[in-house]
Amino acid sequence: MAMRKKIVRIQDETIKKPIVFQEGDTEYRRIKPKKRKPVILFGVNLGNVKPKMSTRPRHLRPPSHPLPFSNFVAFVNDARHQVFLTSKILEAADVNPRQNRLFVPACPTLLNFLTKEETKIIERETRDGKLDVDVFDPFGRRYDMSFKNWRSLNKLVLIKEWNVFVRDNNLVADHDVVELWCFRSNCNHGKLCFYFNIRHGIFT
Repeated sequence: MAMRKKIVRIQDETIKKPIVFQEGDTEYRRIKPKKRKPVILFGVNLGNVKPKMSTRPRHLRPPSHPLPFSNFVAFVNDARHQVFLTSKILEAADVNPRQNRLFVPACPTLLNFLTKEETKIIERETRDGKLDVDVFDPFGRRYDMSFKNWRSLNKLVLIKEWNVFVRDNNLVADHDVVELWCFRSNCNHGKLCFYFNIRHGIFT
């Protein structure tokens, strides 16, 4: 029974024609590599795009204890059911004055925290499909904002006085991290509120 010949292909950019030679039962074929057809998406040659290497952690660890009330003492007695939602590295769009909004991740913790009535309001496609919420910074300053679902992007968002919040707290993209909490107000019939702890200079 004849033995099958072993074929080894070697790619070589320098040659013009294939070169075939044999050693024992092995046949070596030196060939020029084929040029692959470029893949172009939205005008960009994906073959020339190098993946970005990020030094950021994929997930930021949540705080070790509830609301950091050291700078929030004035509001301690009015906050109940404090729930940590997420940490977010601020991006350029988050602090852009023309945007005046912050996307809030639709995490299960937040969705479970909302009442059925609040969920129905947010799901409305009309202009009144929003919740009036109080947002607080680490110094206890209160901001009037609206919490709604942008149907076009299917994302939850905080709008209205977000630009003021950014300016008052000197928020910088790719530099600061915000830790977002939600809670209910004792003094305002359980109104939905948000609190931001800010960590400056995490990625300097």
